[in-house]
Amino acid sequence: MIKELASIDKLDLLAKKIVEGYLIGLHRSPFYGFSAEFREHKQYNLGDNLKNIDYKVYARTDKLFIKKYDEETNLRCQLVLDVSNSMYFPKGLAKNKLEFSCIAIASLIHLLKKQRDAFGLTLFSEKIIQNIEPKQTEKNKQLIYSALELFLKQETNPSRSDIIECIHSLAFTLKRRSLVIVFTDLLDTEVDENFDLKFMKALQHLSFQKHDLIIFYVNQKRTEIDLDYGIQPTEFIDLEHGEKIKLIPVEVQAQYQKSIYRKIDAIKTKCIQYGVDFVEADIDKDYHHVLSTFLRKRSKILN
Repeated sequence: MIKELASIDKLDLLAKKIVEGYLIGLHRSPFYGFSAEFREHKQYNLGDNLKNIDYKVYARTDKLFIKKYDEETNLRCQLVLDVSNSMYFPKGLAKNKLEFSCIAIASLIHLLKKQRDAFGLTLFSEKIIQNIEPKQTEKNKQLIYSALELFLKQETNPSRSDIIECIHSLAFTLKRRSLVIVFTDLLDTEVDENFDLKFMKALQHLSFQKHDLIIFYVNQKRTEIDLDYGIQPTEFIDLEHGEKIKLIPVEVQAQYQKSIYRKIDAIKTKCIQYGVDFVEADIDKDYHHVLSTFLRKRSKILN
């Protein structure tokens, strides 16, 4: 499926299908907050929209003028994607974490564009690979899709993830207040008990600069959290470090789940304290929770 989706047209088509299907189920329009600022009058020409005629000016001057507006961008959104090797899990199956994230990003861009919001993209692994500044143009959308397409075409990426350093770098890169949406599996090259504290300090760096944050913790819950591999001996490979270990999953399942939930709960708690939205995104589920989280966050920012 990855190779089938590795084209801009197919990615765009799927994003539109997901978003339109989601919007049909809403009882009220999510397209709130858009406004346009008056700039100047210009003389009416044949073919101009009659709705924009200023009849008050016509009453005074007996001449037709139309109002010209500058469209106001309500929101600047920086979409941030982890493209390290672990995001290509599970390998060889219909959909992996990277593909899920790329489709979610394309769907969010479709929503952002409908709402006249500006959108940009940051790709990172061990360092920031590419940074596209937020704009609301079709050209910017195509530029972002092209960047995503390069990684969708790959079946793996040897790069590891240094999410903490990359978020610090992003804090210096963003020039204006933005909504920052991060897609990551939280698997990092740094393996120690202080990861959650260091990760939250990196998020604080963004928060202190008045950016609003959503973290989508991308995972396949069945395998990565529940460790549902049955009772047969299984070889596990650390996709960030390359280390291998063979064991019987059910023998370590309880201890493993205790450890991973401790990590997730610690990050969740800190996110609540700092007003960061932390969302678990299971790749085996649909994209509606991604879209609804974005719309709720956008509503809070604009209201």
